[in-house]
Amino acid sequence: VRKITDEGYERAKAILTEKIDDLHRLALGLLEYETLTGDQIRKVIAGEPLGGPATEVANSDAGGGTSGLAAVPKTRSRSRKSGMEPEPTA
Repeated sequence: VRKITDEGYERAKAILTEKIDDLHRLALGLLEYETLTGDQIRKVIAGEPLGGPATEVANSDAGGGTSGLAAVPKTRSRSRKSGMEPEPTA
């Protein structure tokens, strides 16, 4: 069991190390949207913009270029009252 666990850990670590740029792009997308569909995840990992009116390119460098990270739209502001908040009891 220890051998299988160690091999799985090493494999997962190698994959994450190899795909670190994809991981960072996905993290940025999730910070902006909180949830993403499968198609949106594929676009973010590929570095494609998700589209929409509020699209911005993440992580522009000082030279005006981009770092190759996905363009991720800003999160739309939400109303505080969604009708799902608990109501105080009398």
